[in-house]
Amino acid sequence: MVFADWLDEQDDPSDRDRAEFVRLQCALARLPIEQGGRTPLHARQFQLLHAHWQEWFAPILNYRFTEQTNSWLSFRGSADEQEFRRRQWKWSIDPYAEHAVDIRLTSDVDLDLGGIRWFRCERGFGSMVEVLFGQYFPNWVDAALAAEPIYEMRFSILPRRLADGMHQLARWQGLAQIRSLDLSGLGITERELRPLLHSPLLAELQELQLSGNRLGDAGVIALAECPWLRNLQTLKIRLNAIYEEGGRALARSPYLDKLKRLEVSANSMAYGTAYRLLRERFGEAVQ
Repeated sequence: MVFADWLDEQDDPSDRDRAEFVRLQCALARLPIEQGGRTPLHARQFQLLHAHWQEWFAPILNYRFTEQTNSWLSFRGSADEQEFRRRQWKWSIDPYAEHAVDIRLTSDVDLDLGGIRWFRCERGFGSMVEVLFGQYFPNWVDAALAAEPIYEMRFSILPRRLADGMHQLARWQGLAQIRSLDLSGLGITERELRPLLHSPLLAELQELQLSGNRLGDAGVIALAECPWLRNLQTLKIRLNAIYEEGGRALARSPYLDKLKRLEVSANSMAYGTAYRLLRERFGEAVQ
């Protein structure tokens, strides 16, 4: 609420509206979904969003809004280049949280340039982004992190750029700010995962989603041996062709003591000896 108080002290009416929006989202987050009294809060939230969302959230996307075309125009590369791409955006309320606002790209992302496909705002701040790796990574992601306290990121990469994308992700300094990283369904193998696991920028990561890849036992053994995952609380590795050797490595890992959730279903070791060892160590955290 300190930020909301500061906004209230500014001269711009838009800043005072943003302060109200922050307080509204915080109030909605505290109210149980089944509890009454949410309707007027939602109505006011919609009203404020309709008036200001282009202005408030422009920095997170690093785009400029043009009223003439009702679209966003994004620089291609550095700010002194005058080439633009047109993008259409819309916002919606998360039906499961009801206090979060999702802003999504409704036109196609340039597959070579990449970009931010959507982001989420909750409690008045940007909290999560989905990024498509491209030519100008990480410029536009850095702009988003500089504008908002984003701590969750879903990273998408085309198969032909997977190796390059994983190497750049491992070197990206913004990774140190991310607490939840989703790399699900990208076809990542042990070879492509290793550069990331060698990065000390993972040291504060609390959640890592890797389900639906091709890690195999070798990839899971690499995870188990990664010292930068000491603070990991959630690890999701469903559908990765993991057998007994990989499961045993996880059970013996000296670095995963803080795990509270371990999703290993839909793997070949799910109910064998390795699964029993995992349950002995992590208990009900194993799913």
